[in-house]
Amino acid sequence: MQNDEVYLIDMWRLLRRQRWWFIGVFTIVLALVVGYLATAKRQWEVDAWIQIGQVGSAPTGQDPKVESLLRVMERMKTDAFKDEVLTAIGLPLKGPEARLYRSSMKFDPQPYANLLHVTVRAYSPSDARQLALATVTHLQAIHQAIGAALFAGAHQRLAEIDGELKAALADRERLRTELSGAHGEGALASFSLAGTDEGIRDLQQARNEISTRLARNYTYETSMPWPVHVSDFPVAPMIPLVGGLGVLGGLFLGVLAAIAADARRRSTPEPKVGTHWAGNRHGGEHDEYEARPGNADAA
Repeated sequence: MQNDEVYLIDMWRLLRRQRWWFIGVFTIVLALVVGYLATAKRQWEVDAWIQIGQVGSAPTGQDPKVESLLRVMERMKTDAFKDEVLTAIGLPLKGPEARLYRSSMKFDPQPYANLLHVTVRAYSPSDARQLALATVTHLQAIHQAIGAALFAGAHQRLAEIDGELKAALADRERLRTELSGAHGEGALASFSLAGTDEGIRDLQQARNEISTRLARNYTYETSMPWPVHVSDFPVAPMIPLVGGLGVLGGLFLGVLAAIAADARRRSTPEPKVGTHWAGNRHGGEHDEYEARPGNADAA
């Protein structure tokens, strides 16, 4: 029965026989890894936290944010948004910096805190910071344009309530004057005054509610609650990880090359004994040669 088990000592002997194949392949892989790490551009990552603007005068049951988090993310994923950011800071749209910016943008929404965590990468810390600030600035400009109509509507409604309240107060003063000098129509004037007082209370309540919703606690613009943070060291390429994988890959490929070379050597047929090439490690055969009398070999 053939024994198919492979022992470590057998593998060690194989590697000793084919050590130059192992060393050569391992050296080539290691040189490629070192060349990659020496030529690859370093990448820095920047973190930015965005608080989405809110309009407190939104109707009850409606999201008070200027734009929902999901809609903001979908907007920022579009090439049009990214191209506008790149154009604003003067970067070419076809350059490597632009490609890295488009491919590296990541989002981490936090809806309960009304925050959107955005990360982008660049080839230098200054470029990373500039791209993050430009992204937030462009989103702020869009939200200001969207929220302008909502703010205008809220202030217009507040102005209308102020006008109605002013008219109701003037009407109440008129009814009080009539009530003080009335005789036969006193009951009717008193009933009208009671209705006017109730209307004034409703208008004052509506005005106070809108004014409270327009305060900074409920109405604010899109902003960054904290400054952007740039990584202290490059995040790519990861030198320890790439180096470790390169060493492991070199060892693995070196062993495979040694096994293949040993298998090829074993599959080569040995030359026949007694032939001219019997002692030649390259194999092959040659016609047998016999020295004849009278020639130099016979002597």
